Amino acid sequence: MLMKQTTLHLLFFLFFIVFLLSATSQSNKAEELIQQSIQYTLSLSDFEATFNYQHLSLSRKQVESKGKIRFKNRKYVIYTEDSHIYFNNQSYWVYFPKYNQYMNYDNNPSQTKSVFSHMNSAFTETGTREYQGLENTKGIQAHKISIRPTSKTADFKHAYLWLHTKTLFPIKAVFINKNGSEIIYQFTNFRPNQGISDAEFDFQHARYPGSQKIEDND
Repeated sequence: MLMKQTTLHLLFFLFFIVFLLSATSQSNKAEELIQQSIQYTLSLSDFEATFNYQHLSLSRKQVESKGKIRFKNRKYVIYTEDSHIYFNNQSYWVYFPKYNQYMNYDNNPSQTKSVFSHMNSAFTETGTREYQGLENTKGIQAHKISIRPTSKTADFKHAYLWLHTKTLFPIKAVFINKNGSEIIYQFTNFRPNQGISDAEFDFQHARYPGSQKIEDND
């Protein structure tokens, strides 16, 4: 009887150790893939990609839009139907096509929530990262990673990333917000090293004839 109990305890202990090693391995793999993805992106002279954006509210009402992002040396410009966001490592500017108006957000950069800020938080937010295996999305094989931030100030409660198996560039991201709503990005037409000019990331009033500046009264 004592031998049986000892054997059971030993088996349970071994199972627990295997479980811990497996969990650690999955966490390490997720972390490794994310770091490799960051290194790959920063190794490029520049890149551009198109994306589809979906916002699902608690009532499952859906808002959709499309856009393009261009990136170079941590500078970026994002074009959507609603806004053109410029960041040149010094200033944030947003142009609103519907109103032909623009605004500087240097004093309130947190208000310029965009595809870039969401993706940046997914890659840099501290928390639990778990590798969930390979998954096919839109006909492309990708590594799926689960991210649960530990910070109470994080923009999201839970996120999932799908990284291309060859380039490790993100091809899909899902953010589950604290209120239960979801934000989904699907990336396509990824094109690296396009020779994008630095001037592309500077907001220039001349690009938008007749546009008016919105003054920040804060």
